Amino acid sequence: MTSPSPQGWKVERLLDLVSIRSGQIDPKLAQYRRMPLIAPDHIESGTGRLLEVRSAREQGAISGKYLVDQGDIVYSKIRPYLMKAHRAEFPALCSADMYPLKPRKGADGRFVLNLLLGRDFANFAVGESMRSGIPKINRVGLAGYELLVPPDDEQKLIGAALGDADGLIQTLEKTITKKRAIKQGMMQELLTGRTRLPGFSGVWGDLASLTDLCTRSTGFWGADRPSAVSPHRVHVITAGDITPRGRISGTSERYFTNGQLAKARCRKDDVVITSSGNGLGKTAYVDNPGILVASNFVRILRPRRGVSGAFLAQVMWAPGARAMLDSNTATSAYPNLMRSFFSEKWLPNPRLDEQLAVATVLHDYDLEIEGLERRLEATRAIKQGMMQELLAGRTRLVHSGSDT
Repeated sequence: MTSPSPQGWKVERLLDLVSIRSGQIDPKLAQYRRMPLIAPDHIESGTGRLLEVRSAREQGAISGKYLVDQGDIVYSKIRPYLMKAHRAEFPALCSADMYPLKPRKGADGRFVLNLLLGRDFANFAVGESMRSGIPKINRVGLAGYELLVPPDDEQKLIGAALGDADGLIQTLEKTITKKRAIKQGMMQELLTGRTRLPGFSGVWGDLASLTDLCTRSTGFWGADRPSAVSPHRVHVITAGDITPRGRISGTSERYFTNGQLAKARCRKDDVVITSSGNGLGKTAYVDNPGILVASNFVRILRPRRGVSGAFLAQVMWAPGARAMLDSNTATSAYPNLMRSFFSEKWLPNPRLDEQLAVATVLHDYDLEIEGLERRLEATRAIKQGMMQELLAGRTRLVHSGSDT
């Protein structure tokens, strides 16, 4: 038994909400060459956001393009499972790989855009595209999509609510981008000694090598099940477990011998780095080791006396370390760190108390960014939940001041 339709909602086709524009522009007219050109690759999957804006002149040939007015919607014909749709913020052209859709009178463009970005429509579009055996939705299938549509005023409320959620997401993204840029600047200043924290002065020690500052060892892959020889259950860090931002996101459960565990077990304040293969140079700081161990493609950098692993990790995350890594990588079947990466003297060498102070300041900023990232992730999830509720009519919105 199907659920009853929300009161006031009715079944309509997508074609009742939008017209699918046709008519290619004349590529000989000069004004079109100055207009922005929107193609599927320019749109972020699932958000409807433009990743880049370039003019038709920059994009090359403009034959076969369509005119899009401000407020119109473009939807990708190809690979519909990627949910690529965008509501134009200015007059533009769109490529032949997109359908230009103009909202009809009474239809709210933001409501329609979120409908096209929703999971229900994506499932429909994928099914339609599979009919022809190619990842492309045709015009007839797009126009014939049936959906429950609220009255015009409720469409506007839904569109505004989802637009507000998008605005909060974009604000958080911009804040995170700004915070990351500030963190990069702080690293450039504090890790080079150009800016000193209050209470610290004097000359830093000579530049040091990783060999000067820490010992290093390589781990093992271990066994997939326990035995008398390999009795120790451990969590092995592989290259894929280290995120680009220096966090350990997951591990593999394996079993080690006594000797393997003694050599490859991580301690608090260790730094681990991928030394071979994909993800070469990814680095993480070990703050809560538990029974973490390194795999055979991961090296443990263990700070010597008078060295802070937290400081060393911040240095390894700085742009200068990336440059050193690129210049000390041997490429064969798999990229590998050369010995010179560990023996060259390129690391800053302040006193331990200043290392700890700098590491604390930078770590606190990392925590602030991570908090914003968690908030962003939660807000995106809330937006998805709002789409599921509002676009299906399970949750209703009312005008402010309404008695209902």
